[in-house]
Amino acid sequence: MSRSMAGGLEQRLLYRYIGMAFDAVAKMSPGNVYGDAEGFLARLYLRRMASVFGGSSDEEATTAHHLNEVVGRLDDIHRWREDDLLLVRSSKIEVDGHENSSVGGNRQDPVSDARRFDAEDELGIEAYATYMPIHFFPDGHWKVKRPGWGIYVSEAGVKRVAMIIEQGFVEHYGAPRQDENASFLRIAFEVLLRHEMEHFKVESFALSAEMQQRRALYVPYLMNVYAQTYPMSCCLEEALANATVLVSTVIKKLIFTLYPQQPRGWENIIARSLFDKQPDAYANYNFEKPWHREIKNERLKLVNDSGRPRRDAMNYLCNQIVSGERLPSGGLLPFYAFPPDNFFLRAESLVPVYILKDLDEDRSFIHFPTPTRTDWERFLRQMGFLATNKGNGDHVVWQRPGFSMITNNYHGKELDRNSFKSALRTLGISRKELERAVGDKAVLGRLRARLDQLDHRLILA
Repeated sequence: MSRSMAGGLEQRLLYRYIGMAFDAVAKMSPGNVYGDAEGFLARLYLRRMASVFGGSSDEEATTAHHLNEVVGRLDDIHRWREDDLLLVRSSKIEVDGHENSSVGGNRQDPVSDARRFDAEDELGIEAYATYMPIHFFPDGHWKVKRPGWGIYVSEAGVKRVAMIIEQGFVEHYGAPRQDENASFLRIAFEVLLRHEMEHFKVESFALSAEMQQRRALYVPYLMNVYAQTYPMSCCLEEALANATVLVSTVIKKLIFTLYPQQPRGWENIIARSLFDKQPDAYANYNFEKPWHREIKNERLKLVNDSGRPRRDAMNYLCNQIVSGERLPSGGLLPFYAFPPDNFFLRAESLVPVYILKDLDEDRSFIHFPTPTRTDWERFLRQMGFLATNKGNGDHVVWQRPGFSMITNNYHGKELDRNSFKSALRTLGISRKELERAVGDKAVLGRLRARLDQLDHRLILA
């Protein structure tokens, strides 16, 4: 899987607008976070992070009481694993070939063997990917201070979900056709992305309503509704997020590319293979299980008024958000025209999407971007390195006294990934530092000064 760099002017402006909206309502929310509900949310977020990122957060979650503990844990992840986090634009992600196909080859899944994702039985989709709300993690990409809010997807989780879905499709429809534009890895990524995008859209709806009503809505909703109903079937946000996956035109097109006969019931394959094994909140994607706690016939008729369960459930959720009540009082307001999946909220560049690269190179389908030959050689010259006569063709050796030689191997105009990693080790810098140096002369100067201080000393690879 390759990806293009995110963070263009248009995207930064969109993040800035979200930041301005959040700043307008941020002071309303902190006082609404307290007590048992905050402890529940803190433990839930830490458990999700433990599964998505790997690590010891699962133990920490048993004693967590405050969301500040989650903020601290996310800071640690970005500090120690920043080179493993890729900020991507979902529309630009491409999955390479079928060499990573799990069906028809070795079905023994190393990720499954490690039992890393056993938490799926309790966490549902959030065992593989999670959304960190801007209300709790405001110092995110749009402020360019430190990454925080946004969608986080595990590469290993994508591979695991791809294996599960692929097995279901092969059993029902046979082997898929080979196509460079579609694969089960891509489908699995879209499944996780579409689910988490719905969480972002729910928070965006609340953010918009907060600006209109000038009062906190999202945090009271999480405290009084989400935390009180999760993971039961009446936790509508998770049910709607999975339902969104099953009506995704993006996923449908990918499946029809692999199966040109356009199989009917493809949604049921994904649902049975993945969602039906998850907690009730996730398994209630068709809203057949009770999704409200009301028993009065009059109210039941009102809830099911349109005869379209997904739209009715979304409208009910919007009323829960605005009222902060599990059972909205005073009648349901008609939010049908302004639901979280309304058109203006579908621009995926509005939310940062991070992929955690957590598979070894042999099984990885995500590759770090490398500089172009022109950009990379300009940077080496700025660091005091000079090209030598050693090497030939696409193999060029660069030297600076006191440092190991840097051998650049190129594929066309792009620097080879292994050469790139080796060179960064020789220079003693991280990929993030290089990216910052490219656009910031002050950072570039500091890197050069650091190398000057280390001059005549060998930096071991």
